[in-house]
Amino acid sequence: MRLYEFTNAQEQLALLRVIIDNTWQAIEQEAAQQARAAAERAAHKPKRSSTRKMPTVKMPARQAAKPQVPRSPAAAAPAAKPAAATLAATAATPTASAVRAATPAQQAAQLKQQALKQAAVDAQADSAQLAQMAPAR
Repeated sequence: MRLYEFTNAQEQLALLRVIIDNTWQAIEQEAAQQARAAAERAAHKPKRSSTRKMPTVKMPARQAAKPQVPRSPAAAAPAAKPAAATLAATAATPTASAVRAATPAQQAAQLKQQALKQAAVDAQADSAQLAQMAPAR
């Protein structure tokens, strides 16, 4: 149906009001249905408890190391190590004071120093490369 079929302007406005009112009623009904559906879904959803039980993990018990009994007198005496090898092994073994964990600030400072050293090395390499590429005067 077209609006220009009505000759009177008042009849056209009345028809337009009927159309708009029916449209709003349909939208309100749909919104109410959606609200009811959401409420039903929320009612059926199981509530979760706020505290969770953490799973327990059982660690195996430590077993004491059994002392080894030498089988023969020759096996009881350790083989003599050269003095240089013993000295090198001692120097390579970190001491307890050297094995301390670094704090995040110390780690950041170490990373910064490494980055600065790498930047200096890169700058030297770049300058050497530029010097080779420069034309001789």
